[in-house]
Amino acid sequence: MNRKELEEQLLIDPFPPRLQYKMGMWYKTRGLHTEALESFKTSLHNSSQGHTYDLSEEGFDKSIVWLEYGKINKWEGNKSEAIYAFQQCLKSGKYKLDGFVEWGDLLHSMGKNDSEIMNILHEKCLENKLSSTLLAHALFMLGIYKESSTLYSSIGHLSNSDYLLYIQCSLHTGEFSQALHLLENRLEELIQIELRIGSFTTTLETLLNLCLWLTNDRRLPSNLTRMQQLDMAKLAICHGLPDESLSIVPVPNEAELSQLIYILYNEGYTEKSIDFLTTLLPLPLHTKEQHSQNLCFIAAEMMYDEGRLQSAAEHFEQIYMNDITHTQSQFATAACYLQITLESLLSRNELIPQEDDPTHLADQYIHNITQSLHILHHTQWHTAWGTAQRRRMSSKPLEGTLPFN
Repeated sequence: MNRKELEEQLLIDPFPPRLQYKMGMWYKTRGLHTEALESFKTSLHNSSQGHTYDLSEEGFDKSIVWLEYGKINKWEGNKSEAIYAFQQCLKSGKYKLDGFVEWGDLLHSMGKNDSEIMNILHEKCLENKLSSTLLAHALFMLGIYKESSTLYSSIGHLSNSDYLLYIQCSLHTGEFSQALHLLENRLEELIQIELRIGSFTTTLETLLNLCLWLTNDRRLPSNLTRMQQLDMAKLAICHGLPDESLSIVPVPNEAELSQLIYILYNEGYTEKSIDFLTTLLPLPLHTKEQHSQNLCFIAAEMMYDEGRLQSAAEHFEQIYMNDITHTQSQFATAACYLQITLESLLSRNELIPQEDDPTHLADQYIHNITQSLHILHHTQWHTAWGTAQRRRMSSKPLEGTLPFN
C-alpha cells in the first residue's frame, strides 16, 4: 500500500496494529523516524489492547514492531529505549534471534567487550527460558566466536545447522584440530549439506579440505582441481584467514583474484581488498563477466563512500550499460546523482539570506531528495556489513584518495 491507501484504511479503522506497523515502515523508508516511532507505538498499544477486528490481523507478530522500534531508537542514539525494545523481542514471536543480535550489536557499539556482552545476553536468555542454541547462534552472528564455541560445547545435542556453526566457531578461534574432529564425527550426516556464507555457497567437502589443509602443515592434496582450491581460499577468508587464502591459490589469474577481492570486501577486509584491487588496474569496466562486474561495483561503492560521487556514478552507469538487468547499479547511480544535487542545494542554501523566498523552495527540494535517498538505501544496493564483518574493518580513515579513478 502507498501512504494514501494506508491513511484511508486508518480513517475507516484506526486500530489494526498491522496497518499502524505498515504506516511506520512507510515513514521509516523515507527517513521520517519521529513519525515512524509514533506509528510503531500506536501499533504496540493497540496490539496490547486486543484491537484485532480485521481477520488480516490474526497471527500478527508484534515482535516485528518491537524490533523495528528498537532499530530506529538504536539509529537515533536512544540506547535505553532500544535495549528495552530488543528485550521485548525475546519474550514472544519469531524475532528472538534478531533481538539478541541487535542488542548485542548495540552493546558492542557502547564499548562492551565480548565477555560482558555474553554475560548480559545470557542472563536475559535464562530469564526468558530461551534455548542456549539461540544465544550461541546470535553470538556467532555478532563475531563473538570464543564465547559462542564455549556455549555450543556445553549443549548435549546440536542440530546439523548448529553443529556446523560450532565447527565454524572452531575455525574462527584457531582450533583447527577440533574443527576437523567435529566435522569427521558427523561427516556422513553433513556431507550433502550446502554451506552458505553471505553470497558465497560451497560444499561440506570444501570445508573438510580446508580443515585437512590447516591441520596438515598447509599441504594441499594433489587431486584438488583449481576450482576446489579457489573455493577453499574463499572459505578461508570467510573464517578469518585472509592471509592464508593466497597460499591456497598461488599466482591467481585475474578472474580468480577478482573473486577473492570480492569475498575480502564482503567479509569486511576492505583495506586488503583495496591493496589487491590496485594490482588489477585499470578496472575491467568494459567486460561483462560476473567477476569483473563485481570488482567494478565494489570499486564504485568505495568511491561513493569516499565522496567521489561523479566518478562513482560513471562507473555504476557503465556496469548497467554492460548488463541492463543489474538493478543494483541503477539504484546506485540514482543515489550518486541525488547526493550531488543535495550537496549543491545545501551549499547554495548557505549563500542565500534566510528571509528570501527561494530558501523555502530549496528546503522542500532538500527534504524530497533526502527522502528519496532513504528509499534508495532501503533497496539495499549498498553492501551492508554485519557486526562480525565490521569488526574487521579499520577504524582509521584511508590515507589519501583511492588509487583508482
